[in-house]
Amino acid sequence: MHYRLLSRKALRVTRPTRGGVPARIAFLLLAGGLAVGGAIQWRAHAISQETAQSVVPKQGRQIPALPPIPETRVPLPPAVYGLEPAKGSQPSGTHTLRPRGSTLSPARSKELFHFYQSAMRTEGWALQSQATPTSGGEWAQYWQLGGQIAVIQMFTSPKVELVVTYCPPAPFC
Repeated sequence: MHYRLLSRKALRVTRPTRGGVPARIAFLLLAGGLAVGGAIQWRAHAISQETAQSVVPKQGRQIPALPPIPETRVPLPPAVYGLEPAKGSQPSGTHTLRPRGSTLSPARSKELFHFYQSAMRTEGWALQSQATPTSGGEWAQYWQLGGQIAVIQMFTSPKVELVVTYCPPAPFC
């Protein structure tokens, strides 16, 4: 029907709608929830920072200064492990060390894992991630020092070898 055919009284809205009240309540609840969640997260971050600053490093045995693997800042393993640089060419940034004998026991491999944990920290490297030694003696550590990255991996199969990937100059830097 055309609006001019209706009376003015039929066209008027007598009361404004109250549809905005539930929306305002929902908005206030959402804003309050976000504020409480933000406060909790901020406090958790502050507590974690306090905890990180209060942690005192363990006093371990002194690690003697060892020469680095050539062209890196990663220390060579001590001579007691019997690891020597592999013969032949290797990709840039990769250094492979193999035992003089054919094996390295899982217990000795675990000792080498702990040696690198201590020695790299002493040199100022920060441990980013690691895979702890398996029952067979395989493990991996990922270290960072500024813009340098070192990945140290111990393999026991198919050959026993310690592989150090150092960046730069590796192509993935």
